[in-house]
Amino acid sequence: MSNQNRNKDLWQLGLALLLLVGVNMLNQRYFKRFDLTAEKRYSLNDSTRAMLHRLNDVALITVYLEGKDFPIGFKRLQNATRELLDEFKSYAGANVEYRFIDPMANPDKQVQADIYHELVDKGLIPTDLTVKDEKGRSSRSIFPGA
Repeated sequence: MSNQNRNKDLWQLGLALLLLVGVNMLNQRYFKRFDLTAEKRYSLNDSTRAMLHRLNDVALITVYLEGKDFPIGFKRLQNATRELLDEFKSYAGANVEYRFIDPMANPDKQVQADIYHELVDKGLIPTDLTVKDEKGRSSRSIFPGA
């Protein structure tokens, strides 16, 4: 390979890397999500985006859907919820914070009962979840809500 071809290849590689870095920087600054579904299933409507832009204070969202042994349907719900909240953050910036917690993680049964009643009083409806693993079946209540 001649020096001229080698220099040309290095120049093209450098230009491609520079272009890639530039596109990445623009992508970090300007968020855009493309929804190609006919019903715009994965898009926030204009009023939601406007409300998120207008937030003056931090909105902390607690999602009661954390756990390791969820069936695939609840894992999908957990992931979809996390993606939606990430999109909220992209429009609201630092004014949207969220956390996923397992309200039944405390081993103390009395604390679990207190949390259970507190969440029910707030209007969250528990769902009974039965999980089969190598130890057998286990059942617990989860609160797929925020």
